[in-house]
Amino acid sequence: MSSESRWDAAIAALTAYAVHHGNTYPSQHERMPDGRRLSAFTANARSDRDRHPPHRRAQLEAVPHWQWRRRNRRTTNYGHGNARLHAVSVALVSWAQKHRRLPTAEQDPVLRRAASEFAGLRQEGKLPVAVAEVLSQTPLWPWPAHFLDWTSRLLDLGDYLDAHGCRPPSKHYLSRWVANSCQDPLLSAEHRAQLQAAITRMMNLPPWYWMNAYQDKKSRLGKDGDWRERQWFRDQAARTNLPPAARRLVDEVRCGGFAATADEKWRTRREAITNDITAGTLTAVDRKWLAGQRLHHAQLPAWKQATLDRTPIPSTAPSTARAVHGLDTSNRTRAVTAAAKTAAAARQVLAGGSCPPKYRRALQLRTDHPEASMRELGAMLGITKNAYAALLRRGLAHAQS
Repeated sequence: MSSESRWDAAIAALTAYAVHHGNTYPSQHERMPDGRRLSAFTANARSDRDRHPPHRRAQLEAVPHWQWRRRNRRTTNYGHGNARLHAVSVALVSWAQKHRRLPTAEQDPVLRRAASEFAGLRQEGKLPVAVAEVLSQTPLWPWPAHFLDWTSRLLDLGDYLDAHGCRPPSKHYLSRWVANSCQDPLLSAEHRAQLQAAITRMMNLPPWYWMNAYQDKKSRLGKDGDWRERQWFRDQAARTNLPPAARRLVDEVRCGGFAATADEKWRTRREAITNDITAGTLTAVDRKWLAGQRLHHAQLPAWKQATLDRTPIPSTAPSTARAVHGLDTSNRTRAVTAAAKTAAAARQVLAGGSCPPKYRRALQLRTDHPEASMRELGAMLGITKNAYAALLRRGLAHAQS
């Protein structure tokens, strides 16, 4: 594409822009069909005014609303006449009422620049009355030009407090803004009153680290081993310097969450114990817990008392009884078998006639009473069980040697 073709395409794009917007000062976002910025073309065309050929100067001057002077941001950015200013002000009011704040440069650069220019026009006394009436519907109007960012920060602070329910950290940009605004000697009385109201609201909220701890402790309630979390809430309730909003949160958890969680755990454990009693698998720990609940029956709520009354009384489970009975039978069988073997061995020793007299009495008792226990045989001789077992063992060993 030749230079003349590129020039003609740029003139056509500028003409279309001027007809649609009513001025020849396009923003940096306006692009020509070939991708070039239209603002760069108009800026270069104005700076090269004395170097243009006559036919190009004529083409530029034929564009509607063309002016050779550079843009005046406050008077020409939105075109000539009150109609254009009124249209932009309506768009700004619509955005502000929807978001309850003024736009930032990142959210809407065009409306943000419009808000700054409207503030400047109002200070210079050049803002039309109809436009001022429209802008009066926006938050915190009128905005002084040097306080436009200040009002945005005030709205940012309100949004932060609504969203988080706590004070921002000390290194947060809103905390630094509050500290700097308190020390600003040029702050007007109206804005200082608004700042004081925001600070009062902040002091009624807990700090950010307390809110983080509160959310962490609350999420762990109802789980096993949550006694530390419960104790933390009790300690917070005992504090005298707790902010009002934090105290309301603690009271809500203690009045609702604590009771509901503890009752639910009590009900679940009681149902599990009832099932264990029916199945005969009740553990010693659960048995002790149930005994403690029955011991303090009078101090329990009415619904817990009724529930305990319906709980069956635990007894030795059939499976456990069968196990104990089998164990005793096995031990008795082994004891009887060992006694019979010992009696047979003692009978052989006594038949040999080589047993010393001091062991003969012990061997004879074993032979005469094969089903008696060691304790019973020792009592017949007037000695202990261990002493009789020693005599019997030595008598049998002497015969073998």
